[in-house]
Amino acid sequence: MIHALLFWSLRQQIRNGYPDFTIFYGAGKIVSQGMGHHLYDRALQYRVQEQFTHNVETRKAALPYNHPPFEALLFVPLSHLSYVGAYFSWNVLNLSALLLIIFVLRPHIAIVRSLPIAFWFLVALASFPVFVALLQGQDILLFLLFLALTFASLKKGDDISAGLWLGAGLFRFHLIVPVLLLFLVRKKWKGLLGFSIAATVLALVSLFAVGWDSLRNYPGFVMNMERSLAQGSTIVTDMPSLRGLAGIFSPGGSVSSFIVVLLSVLVLGLAASRWRTSSGDLAFALAVVVTPLISYHTLAHDLSLLLIPLFLTLDFLREKEASNGLRAALWVPAVFFTLMSPLQMILWFQAGKYCLVAVVLLLWAYGLWRVSAIAGQKNLPATEVVAR
Repeated sequence: MIHALLFWSLRQQIRNGYPDFTIFYGAGKIVSQGMGHHLYDRALQYRVQEQFTHNVETRKAALPYNHPPFEALLFVPLSHLSYVGAYFSWNVLNLSALLLIIFVLRPHIAIVRSLPIAFWFLVALASFPVFVALLQGQDILLFLLFLALTFASLKKGDDISAGLWLGAGLFRFHLIVPVLLLFLVRKKWKGLLGFSIAATVLALVSLFAVGWDSLRNYPGFVMNMERSLAQGSTIVTDMPSLRGLAGIFSPGGSVSSFIVVLLSVLVLGLAASRWRTSSGDLAFALAVVVTPLISYHTLAHDLSLLLIPLFLTLDFLREKEASNGLRAALWVPAVFFTLMSPLQMILWFQAGKYCLVAVVLLLWAYGLWRVSAIAGQKNLPATEVVAR
């Protein structure tokens, strides 16, 4: 209800073009008008965005489209609608994707099967990151659908399809590293082959859409955006990641960057140490929880990914025994992300310290890391496993 009221109160800002959907709609217009070769021209992006945004006081330059070229093609059909019509049409697709995610996961997660689909759909809508994703008209729910299809394919033993679905999510390339490393650690060579095929196809599509020069300059464009935190980007302390936490103590400094890299490698290494021996469900959940922590560019809506580890965590807690400490390390994050929207709103909108959510993610990752170790000790008596 809070989320619905916020949507209603922000309806005029949506009409004026404040949401992030502006970058997708603008990119679709650029490509549809035959100007794909200049897709990453900031001046062109701004001129196109000015055609459909009104009175956006906080924006004096383009809200930069910094996603891969092939994704712009998805928004070409929507670019023929009005901005508001395209925004709501895109969110209808987002809601459909959210519902489809539950259908995809339902056969493979017992707790999702045990309760009505409508219940889990409302749980998803109660998640603050999902609310932000819908409000901003972001593409993260499409990525989440591909991630759910990756998980379902792995559960069915179809590694090639898992790799293809993961590769389809390359429009969020910075969010696939842990799962890709999971494939490598578990020697899922067919999965890596499927991923390579998808990556190759999308690279060719990008080449067709924008040409060689724009494709070659794209990595530099993205890095320049990150270095400058250009207009339209959030401040570092709003990033729920290790980068955001480090930014509290050394905003923009080289020491902060060094610490971020060191901690990211450490967290990823510790997670990888469990992937070979732990169960597939726990390994996947741990990989997804680690993803926003180590990502260089993580925003609130990116935490929509945590719906999958949320379902897997609740399923584990329902069926398995664990110590009170470990149960707390798993329950607290689960409750935080389903029932604590007001607290997250305060951290982001008022305190400007949404990066503190990364502490909750670290607790969640620790809990999954510990229960992964326990699950790997298959030869121990049940009583000793619970004690450990």
